[in-house]
Amino acid sequence: MGEGTWIQLEERFYQTKDVLGLIIEEFLKKDWLNQALSIIKRHNLLEGNYLKASVQKEVEPYLTVPPTKTFIYLENELFTKDDFAPTHEVLGLAEPNTYLHLSDVGIDVKKDLIFIDDTESEAFELAIKDILSCEAIGFDTEFKFNLTKFDVHGTGLMQIATATKAYLIDSMKISNTPKYNQFVTELVSSPNIQIVQ
Repeated sequence: MGEGTWIQLEERFYQTKDVLGLIIEEFLKKDWLNQALSIIKRHNLLEGNYLKASVQKEVEPYLTVPPTKTFIYLENELFTKDDFAPTHEVLGLAEPNTYLHLSDVGIDVKKDLIFIDDTESEAFELAIKDILSCEAIGFDTEFKFNLTKFDVHGTGLMQIATATKAYLIDSMKISNTPKYNQFVTELVSSPNIQIVQ
């Protein structure tokens, strides 16, 4: 709870409703009623067993139809803003250009940032050629947060940067294809490519 704003906490755990339920309890203890109710409404936390009975009883007057009490609904800017920028800049917690941007290294987001979700596309073939011909690449992945080591969700998005392009590869969508698996195997086993994480 000590790390980040309520907006960041919601964004970090939006796929894990049990954790959101615990966060709601803490928000109510801090008298962050509008934040708590906005998250409950946005994620339908009254449906299911995500909130303790005492919490559910406390918030129901605000969320029943029609409500008997009112609150101020707060949007989460990380869900509503369509910005390709670091979270702290999107939220106004840091000045623009505080962080390194792709444009700082000569990459045009509209032209050189390439999204790939199909192994049969020309973009996939060109990406493979480009990536496998590099001496070094930047590499990162995003994935669904796991609550335990037994949860298996796999990689959601693979991000690979060359000197001139940045590739966003939807691994969840194409991970079961032979072309994708051959590409990943060749990439990680190549002695000629240095992978920087």
